[in-house]
Amino acid sequence: MFLDERGMLEVENSFTFTEIYAVEKQIQDLQLQLQSRKELLSAKQQDFISLSIETVSLMENKSEFDL
Repeated sequence: MFLDERGMLEVENSFTFTEIYAVEKQIQDLQLQLQSRKELLSAKQQDFISLSIETVSLMENKSEFDL
């Protein structure tokens, strides 16, 4: 960074609007991917819980028949 002849602060390696927009778009895309993966994980967790409950129920029923 440096001051130009008018005393204005200038930044070397400044970014263009297009570059900033591209990065913002990538961030939005990544946020959507993250949300989608969170939803998928939640669905898988629910499936696992359901299967666990079903397994316990089947084991309880099997125990009743073994008596």
